[in-house]
Amino acid sequence: MIARGVRWAWLALVWTGCPGAGTGPALDPCNDDNDCRLFETCLDGLCQPRADRPRDAGARPDAAGGRDASWPDVSPAPDAGTPAPPDAGGPDAGPPDAGRPDAGGRDAGPPDVSLPPAGIDAGRPDVDIVVDAGVYDADNDGVPLLLELSLGTDPNDPDSDDDGLLDGEELDANTDPLDDDSDDDGLLDGVERSLGTNPLDPDSDNDGRPDGAETPDPQNPPDSDFDGTIDALDPDPPRVGTELVLYRFDEAAGDTLFDVSGVAPAVDLHLDNTHGDYSWQADGLLIDHTGAFSSAPPAKVYEACEAADAVTLEAWYTPIEPLPTGPDRIVTLSLDAVTRNFTLLHGYDAPYEASYSVRLHTDTSPTNGLPYLRTAPETAAPQQRNHIVFTYDHAETPRHRLYLDGVDANPIVEDHGWGVFTYGPDLDWDPSFGLAVGHEFGEAGSPYRAAHGVFHLVAVYCRALSAAEVAQNHAAGPHSL
Repeated sequence: MIARGVRWAWLALVWTGCPGAGTGPALDPCNDDNDCRLFETCLDGLCQPRADRPRDAGARPDAAGGRDASWPDVSPAPDAGTPAPPDAGGPDAGPPDAGRPDAGGRDAGPPDVSLPPAGIDAGRPDVDIVVDAGVYDADNDGVPLLLELSLGTDPNDPDSDDDGLLDGEELDANTDPLDDDSDDDGLLDGVERSLGTNPLDPDSDNDGRPDGAETPDPQNPPDSDFDGTIDALDPDPPRVGTELVLYRFDEAAGDTLFDVSGVAPAVDLHLDNTHGDYSWQADGLLIDHTGAFSSAPPAKVYEACEAADAVTLEAWYTPIEPLPTGPDRIVTLSLDAVTRNFTLLHGYDAPYEASYSVRLHTDTSPTNGLPYLRTAPETAAPQQRNHIVFTYDHAETPRHRLYLDGVDANPIVEDHGWGVFTYGPDLDWDPSFGLAVGHEFGEAGSPYRAAHGVFHLVAVYCRALSAAEVAQNHAAGPHSL
């Protein structure tokens, strides 16, 4: 069966020899050379190939027209008793260089033959063409031709929907070979197979978030809690919401950090490289002794936190500086290096040590934000990603807590000789101070007090997160929604 309009590769082309079987074609009788064809001579009453006949003489018209003069007629000898096949003057079905019996008596056989898909002249009884469309697979995708025609897939394209899976693989997996995203979760079926997610389930880990939403960059699938399981396969709960200010450091380019909390008005920060520099990384922003600053005071932070007399500062940060001497600013709401509403820092001064610390201004503390709360020494090792959370609530006892990597750090209290060992019951903030990340206001031209590390997340809440919420955010990681 031959179907037109479909690209064919012939499954079988069988040379069965000439009528009147033998090792070569029968010879024409002759009286002299005039009875024979070009490159033949009359010998012993039969036309036989001349010794100087070229092996690849090619087709040449003979006196009858259109016949191959380089090969004798395949008609049998007059006494062979076998009628010659009809020849309508078209091309000789015999190959131009099938050869005569060789020294071993074997026929060199036909050369490779490539037949067109239409107008085929099978007119010789010695050529058989066999095509089984129920088995034939032109594009090697594992789907036979007849099934491709039935499904509507492209029999000449092994991946009809260009999703990275062969049509046959999709049938095996029960995905749709004509839909590149069978479960409509935002990830191609082939990408899902490479990630290990389920291409038939839009939420592979059943955490309420589509696989595509949890995998914005399939080349670098996020593992927000760094437990070795990508977010799309990790059912850990999402981050606690209600941030008043949130920076994810996923802009990947530009000089603006966008507040993505969704609470208006947004407090976007402008990166300044007057002294140091910054560079975008796959998982955050590397700040090298510079910072990002608000262009105006964040009124929403001042108003909401003062009204609640509560605040939470949260950061995911990887320090590079082995021994910060500023100490280095992570996030600050301040006027300058000695006047602040709050500051979360990397390091502690006098003596300098690798730890995290915080200062907060209340009604009983000086404008510098004492007492000084800090984690134990050497808890902020270089190249070690940390989750730091400070909470304050006037109604709780104690009012302040400092967490490191999801656990209460039991902070050390330092008063620096001020005699202040606790925070008062009321926040006493100045509404004119600006918000900055990575550096201090008034210090942009100096590396002193500027951070040197990778920022992954910074958030400000105007309420105190509970210990359970801090643990949940630590489990979710910096890149979870």
